[in-house]
Amino acid sequence: MNVVSGRYKDESTALGEPWLEHDERYRRSEEFVTALRRIWTEGHAELAGDFNSLNLHRHWRDARTRTLHDPARRKIQHIGRYVLNGTRPPRHGLL
Repeated sequence: MNVVSGRYKDESTALGEPWLEHDERYRRSEEFVTALRRIWTEGHAELAGDFNSLNLHRHWRDARTRTLHDPARRKIQHIGRYVLNGTRPPRHGLL
């Protein structure tokens, strides 16, 4: 993983981020990587750091992803379109 801590002031301020001096940018990146590791290893991240405050939970994220990308729901929609309109399901793996 490559984490860029910022190099140009104009880029940071254009994205709405405050410009931090060199050491502070690296502390912010270290805090971010700590939260990321917790999400990957523990499944959630609760972090009250100097730069971020996070309360991320993997199960909530998985539930949301499941409702937005439910293959069973897509299959039912394709079958319904075929029965009602005669529209054949796609042949390229979307079913």
